[in-house]
Amino acid sequence: MSLLRTGCRYLSSGKSSASVAAAVKSEQTHSPPKYETNKSVSGIHYCNLDNPKPIVNLMVMVNGAGSSSETYKNEGVSHALRLSCGLSTKNFTRFGTIRNVQQLGTALECIQTRENLIYSMKIHRDYFLDGLDFLRENVVCPSLKKWEIEDSIASAMKLEIEQMNPLIKAQEELLRISYRRGLGNSLFCPERNIGAISNDMIRDFHSTHFNMENVIFGANGIDQMTARRLADTFHLPSGKAESSIPSKFHVGESRIDTRDSNVHIAFGSGTQLELKNPGDHTAVISNYLLSIILGKGISVKRGQGIGKLTQGLRSALGDVPFGVSSLYNEFEHTTVIGANIITEASSAGKAIDAALKTIKELKISEKDLQGAKKRAEIDFNVCIEEQADNLLGALSLFHLTGNPNMEGWIHLIHTISVSDVQAAAERMAKSKFSMSSVGNLVNVPYLD
Repeated sequence: MSLLRTGCRYLSSGKSSASVAAAVKSEQTHSPPKYETNKSVSGIHYCNLDNPKPIVNLMVMVNGAGSSSETYKNEGVSHALRLSCGLSTKNFTRFGTIRNVQQLGTALECIQTRENLIYSMKIHRDYFLDGLDFLRENVVCPSLKKWEIEDSIASAMKLEIEQMNPLIKAQEELLRISYRRGLGNSLFCPERNIGAISNDMIRDFHSTHFNMENVIFGANGIDQMTARRLADTFHLPSGKAESSIPSKFHVGESRIDTRDSNVHIAFGSGTQLELKNPGDHTAVISNYLLSIILGKGISVKRGQGIGKLTQGLRSALGDVPFGVSSLYNEFEHTTVIGANIITEASSAGKAIDAALKTIKELKISEKDLQGAKKRAEIDFNVCIEEQADNLLGALSLFHLTGNPNMEGWIHLIHTISVSDVQAAAERMAKSKFSMSSVGNLVNVPYLD
């Protein structure tokens, strides 16, 4: 609830400012809702939050089914699985799925990460059992027709790659050269495999990674007993839980020349941090606070930004237009932190030098840290408030730490000191960076 609206409501009722402050403080101290977790009779873990809202949010996370689990031969198969969501299954045709899902007034979606595939649906509670049938079918028994793979999926792959933002392409290239295999596998199917992903490849990947130990069922809006019964309807084979192998960070460079007048640059360094290890949690939060201090983009319309990277590039480039933000990617075993830069081709060299100088000379003040803590706390609490993000975050935390609730992380933010974040900044400054660039590279210096 907005504190401004809360204050206005109490002021309009004639209460004193002290009463307003007390009321606001009382609302602030309310504990966020807590998820319940358990394991169903069939062996699937589930996570639920009961609330009276009219919308039920259903989600299934398949751990280990992301692009990092692909091999050279089947690279792109997780991309194909994401695009296959809503196509033919064992019991429903493509037309039947589309028609019925639309009639229920909902949408069936699939999100792909390097480590997971996440299927989700937001639906009115009066119809969520009907909607679950289609969600479950797409998770448990996709059964694609030959023409769907050759036509629909291949065409969609080409379109997504053609329309890819140059900065996204730079970030994908950064991870590819930094991790090579595993996390280096792109979220997008490589061009050599477009049209080569077969039904057998999809079936083999599905049978390997879609098992009871890898799947977590999540529900926001239903009670635990109902969640348990629903989890038991996912009839998946038994199997071992995915144990991902940490990907080693390598220093490298990628350069993709285009006829653009601008250049998009991404550079970063990797830190081995285990999210499952409580001893690394302080370093994880410190890195996140560091990324906020470096700058996460402009937060005020037509503003110039107050992040350290923005200040450094503005001093170096003057009136030359540019865009810069911190780069922050968090995975199960590693964290990548660095910078994203967009600028004119003529000023690319100066922009990179200014960003690196800012990082290497960065000094964290108490004021910087307090501002970053406020932003981080807002980020976490907004995630809690937003039903879909809350469920996704809860499932991720449950998989990585065994606890789906975020209160511990919010509390940890307040325990971080200036020395913790300064140590993270110094680790970053001493690291070797990988760099990728896309666009007019005439003035982009080589990494060495």
